[in-house]
Amino acid sequence: QTLADMGYKSLRDVIGRADLLVEKDVKVAKTDGIDLSVLTNLPAPTKREIRTEAHGNGPTLDDEILADEAIARVVKAGKGSATKAIDIVNTDRSVATKLSGEIGRLHGDKGFTGKIELALTGSAGQSLGAFLLPGVELTVSGEANDYVGKG
Repeated sequence: QTLADMGYKSLRDVIGRADLLVEKDVKVAKTDGIDLSVLTNLPAPTKREIRTEAHGNGPTLDDEILADEAIARVVKAGKGSATKAIDIVNTDRSVATKLSGEIGRLHGDKGFTGKIELALTGSAGQSLGAFLLPGVELTVSGEANDYVGKG
């Protein structure tokens, strides 16, 4: 409603619009020394660009897993089985999260009856197996960082 009152139709219309920010004249001891000019005095944009991708860290181990023909076939069909042995290093984070996300996108959180087994060897990074769906199994020969299997 506030956006509409200001004459804008969507958030896209106001993203990056520092000219719309107004500093309130409120004196509070713990915020008195904060200089907000870094937010209100931005340089004029040369090009308006809104990113739709959360990050661009390049290809991940999950991309390699999803590109495997046997795994892709099981993911697409929602049934069957596939096994893959993979070397893993500690910069491989959240391994199998994209895999589960793709399964969920195609089959929901309970419609997948297949089985995908990943045998990982090495040192797994943070959040290994975070948010796995039933039917995705990980075995690690080596070590794993914190937050294994969270979610």
